[in-house]
Amino acid sequence: MNRNAVVLLWLLATCSAGNPSVTRAETLPAPGDVPEAVAGVKSPGGIGFPRIEGVPAAGAPAIAAISDVTFPDETLVTTGEGLDGAGLRVWAEGTTFHIEPLRALHNRMQAVIPKEAPHSTMLVWPVRDGKAGEPIRVNGATAWWAWPARIEAGSPGATVRVFGKNLRLPSDADPLLVLEESGGARERLDVSVSNPYHLGGELPHDLAPGTYRVRAHNGTGGVYGWSEAVEFEVVAPLKLPEAVFRVDDYLDAAEGSDRGAVLLAVAAAAENGGGTVKFAARHYRDLAGLSPARDTIVLPEGVLIVLRGAGMGDYDWHANCSNRLRSSTSRTAASHDPRRASGQTSSTMACLSVSRRIR
Repeated sequence: MNRNAVVLLWLLATCSAGNPSVTRAETLPAPGDVPEAVAGVKSPGGIGFPRIEGVPAAGAPAIAAISDVTFPDETLVTTGEGLDGAGLRVWAEGTTFHIEPLRALHNRMQAVIPKEAPHSTMLVWPVRDGKAGEPIRVNGATAWWAWPARIEAGSPGATVRVFGKNLRLPSDADPLLVLEESGGARERLDVSVSNPYHLGGELPHDLAPGTYRVRAHNGTGGVYGWSEAVEFEVVAPLKLPEAVFRVDDYLDAAEGSDRGAVLLAVAAAAENGGGTVKFAARHYRDLAGLSPARDTIVLPEGVLIVLRGAGMGDYDWHANCSNRLRSSTSRTAASHDPRRASGQTSSTMACLSVSRRIR
């Protein structure tokens, strides 16, 4: 038996049991706090909407907040005003139905979503004495942020990740990501990773520098299923300085002090107008001092200096560094340019704490 047949049988059963039936001819108010649909992109889902238009009638009950996420055979908890004596009209994919609450007071209500209802975005209206209040959305895609916040233009295989909730539901519906450019152009992204809290989309390789927005949809809810837009930035590739200053080349001048050698290499790079300070693959022992001020090496202002190790590996720095060194000192390659922080970690940097002072 297919899904549509199951929904039809369920509707017949609920109507014969005395549940008020809802027809598509009934007019219900439109939601007021749902993100707008993406123009020019077909919104997936949205089957069987009732007639939705207008605003609530005077004296209609109102929902202020609702439990989210709520799936079939789970209790929907609402707070609001005028809920005593009210019921709920609920739209879910392919069907609209009525729920009588388990209990209701003036400012709160509890009701159970029928177990036969589909897993989908839902619109929920409070209804009393023939008056329906403004609906609230349940299980709709919600985006919180995009990662990374900055992506270099021309990066091959670049992926933007959107984090939030209800980004994928336990159904057959496929989620959707749409990229919006500042000029208004929109493009669907191939979704490479999806779960309820995270979607990953493959970006075009030819994105120009600028600010971009991403919108998510969990495949249900039609025009009412879109998330808010989250932003990320595409930046021009950073030209790294060609001059390289190897820390080990300054050991003699620093009388064997690793910390002194680092300071001399950084000073030489600054005097050169920029450069890469290179750390060889070995253990550095005296970079951290006895005070927080000595633990920090501050890069000079106004010049591009990149700290680079020998690359990631299986070096066990926990076993080799002094116990008094902080684990946070394992951050290694960082550029003084505020647009870029490579985030690479390296065994060569296991005992070094480096900070950037940016005004």
